[in-house]
Amino acid sequence: MKKKQVRVLSVLLAVVVILSTVKIYAAGRLENHMDEKTKIQTTIESYLKTRIRSLADLKIDQSIYQFFLERNNLSCFDLETMIKYRKLQIGDLRFKKDKQEIKYSKFVIKGSEAEVKLDLSQSMYFNVSPKVLSEQTEEHTIYLKKEGIQWLITKEDFSSDFEDAYNEGIKQNKRDGSIYQRSRAEDGLEMQQDLILEQAKSDVEQQRTEIKKLKEIRNQKSSLSVKEQPTTFASGKYTFKKYNRAAASNYAQKYAKKPNSSYPFYGKPDGDCTNYTSQCLKAGGIVEDRVGSENSKKWYRLSMTWKGAQMFYNYWNENKGSSKVKGLKASKSNFANCRLADLIEKRPEKKITHTMIITGYLVDSWGSNDPWKYKYDVLICQHSDDKKKNMLKNVPLSSKGWSNKVKIFVKISGSYK
Repeated sequence: MKKKQVRVLSVLLAVVVILSTVKIYAAGRLENHMDEKTKIQTTIESYLKTRIRSLADLKIDQSIYQFFLERNNLSCFDLETMIKYRKLQIGDLRFKKDKQEIKYSKFVIKGSEAEVKLDLSQSMYFNVSPKVLSEQTEEHTIYLKKEGIQWLITKEDFSSDFEDAYNEGIKQNKRDGSIYQRSRAEDGLEMQQDLILEQAKSDVEQQRTEIKKLKEIRNQKSSLSVKEQPTTFASGKYTFKKYNRAAASNYAQKYAKKPNSSYPFYGKPDGDCTNYTSQCLKAGGIVEDRVGSENSKKWYRLSMTWKGAQMFYNYWNENKGSSKVKGLKASKSNFANCRLADLIEKRPEKKITHTMIITGYLVDSWGSNDPWKYKYDVLICQHSDDKKKNMLKNVPLSSKGWSNKVKIFVKISGSYK
């Protein structure tokens, strides 16, 4: 009996020892995992801090390259391009950081590799608009590899204003349609950067010339810019309702970062940009239109013309609001004649891909008596295809990498009801 008891006690003791060992091993692995996570977070947060400081000063901080496995990488190339682009603009696009918040949504560590997804929310005061708080949200997916004791970034997926140009540069430098040559790809990117900056120089020079002419004649009665024509009221079936620009702009700013829960938010592939600007138009008093003989000539809550960028473009082009035609009265305009709560559409090729709304102006002191006439830049608000990225509030248009070739200004006059 005693021998049996001794045998049982021995077995129990062995089990306890094994469990304790397993527990200690598991705890050790967990602690090691947490240590690696902390190291990765340190790398990422230090990198983002350096990136933002470079944009804030419009001068690339050379220490940023230490966070990457390879010095030549698309993230740093994009940063360099954006800095050069912003320095070409008329206004001072340096900024003072107000707040920065990082929220991690995915954290995967597999051996010596890691994948991290995060949302970066920023608020800042640009030097061109020191009293206006600008806000934006970006989504980053960062891939890292451990080299020795250090975690380094191998790749970063992010939304770039120059993404289309980069892709074109890479496509142009593929051999035989499938063989990818790194040196050729880098040449392609350099070529695209040159094209981007050459176009930017041309756009800015043209704008400077126009502003100079306006300044020379600002005290004269005539003006080179086309003055807004008064709306005529012909007798007919429908009556004109003027666009409430202030109401539309206030709505845009209120729901730029936090979408109105009374409406659905549209993600990929089409995005929420035009759904958002349509809400702004409605807030500004533009009446819904269900009268058109074709879908492209109707515009009402959540219709295809309400939420689709290309379809909305078709609507305002085809539906010529008048005393005989119900609905929106809008027309193609230009930068000189755009006003508060007018829209800007983006057409990189043959299709409209994006819509945003104007919520403010930037002007030098000499033009403050008529700021919309003498402005050199405007502030914009926009939605995107994700609540966590590219949601902008009161951001200078010139800070975005969009050439004049891809921008369409849409003048909103009002609507007939």
